[in-house]
Amino acid sequence: MLIPRVLMDDGSEEEFGPGIVSLIPPGHDAWMVGHEPLVVVDIAGMENYAKKREVVFPKPSAGLLPAKGAAPMEPESAALAEGKHPAFGVKLRRSERMPLESQSVEARAEKVLGYILGNQAAWMAAIGLKTGLFQAISAGPERGIAEEDLSAVTGFHLSAVRAWCRSAYAFGFLEWEERSGYRLGLHMKEVLLRPDHPAHLGGQIEFYTSLNQTYQAYPQFLRSEQAEQRNSLDPWLLAALRKLTNPDAIMITEHVLLQAPKTLARLLDGGRILDVGAGEGDHIIHYARIYPRSQVIGLELDCSKAEIARKKLAGAFLEGTATIREGDINRLDEENTYDLITLNLTLHDVCTAEWCRDVLGRIFRALKPEGTLLLAEIPYPDSVREYRDGPFSQLLSGVQLHLTLAGCRMIGQRQLRLLMEEGRFENVRVATQPNPARFVLLGEKPANG
Repeated sequence: MLIPRVLMDDGSEEEFGPGIVSLIPPGHDAWMVGHEPLVVVDIAGMENYAKKREVVFPKPSAGLLPAKGAAPMEPESAALAEGKHPAFGVKLRRSERMPLESQSVEARAEKVLGYILGNQAAWMAAIGLKTGLFQAISAGPERGIAEEDLSAVTGFHLSAVRAWCRSAYAFGFLEWEERSGYRLGLHMKEVLLRPDHPAHLGGQIEFYTSLNQTYQAYPQFLRSEQAEQRNSLDPWLLAALRKLTNPDAIMITEHVLLQAPKTLARLLDGGRILDVGAGEGDHIIHYARIYPRSQVIGLELDCSKAEIARKKLAGAFLEGTATIREGDINRLDEENTYDLITLNLTLHDVCTAEWCRDVLGRIFRALKPEGTLLLAEIPYPDSVREYRDGPFSQLLSGVQLHLTLAGCRMIGQRQLRLLMEEGRFENVRVATQPNPARFVLLGEKPANG
């Protein structure tokens, strides 16, 4: 006999046998267990039955804008710092949470086909963003622009413009009318071209399509395990990475450091900050403007990035407050020097657990008593099953391939916390902050340390 089985959105499940009358609230899915026919009478009505579920966008958090005098950020950076990221709010369709044995081979094949189409759609969007085609269409006549006119405006070959326009139309990025030509699809301006909009995904498209270089190199990496050289990375990928990581400085000053009040008071009065892996200096510029009485030092191993940071500091007139220093964290030998040391997406570059312990030991010695270590990393799942916990975990799996190819190692959330506790840091805690793409830990050096 068939028995109805119900899965609620909160994860609870229940089965109902024959002769049962039940009241099932909204927010559930159901399927049959067994092989014999069963008649179910739905008294409440079927007006919303099997309708497509809408994507749910999280409401943006309030009060996360940079403080007065903070370093200016790109509009997209500010939006990401506010947690305005729709990809993190997408919910799995209920059918995808059904047991695999309840799904047909056709349903599984359709799912894989969806992956193929999604890859193609993402590339159509990336081409439009990278070349300015979307921008040109948006700036054109409101009624639309013909292929020939778009070719003339952009200077691109007509045949290439025609092929892209038709592909972009196929995936709904564009709309088309025979008399007027192409215009942006419904809400595509917000999704693709408005970095200040909560639904904007342009930066995500840029970043994840740039990982194509990683995916092409991965088969050879599986055979040789030869890490990719950082200086060979696609400039498009590096630019996308900067857009996604620059907002972390706002997140740190506006959220995380509020949870370390003693250290925050020191910085406001005039303390010392060391930012490890400072890159091109955007974070130290932000810290110097937020805490003008403090001395901010950036430590960067890559000499080309350090040189870019110096030029930015000179242009920001912060050379007396913020400095960049070329150096390796593995050779840090200062003692009792800093009130705050930050490592934002840096520790995974250190790789092995033993090196991590050595780095954390050097940081421990460099901190003043009761100084704070702020460690922000990618929130890798602690178990294999958690990789199916929704779109965000799936996105992380792609990032993981990229970092593995670059010679980095995955460090789980529990392992990160354990490494800090083993390193003698006190009050190790997870910081509350709005970006689900970051796992942030705080810990202090003991007063007698």
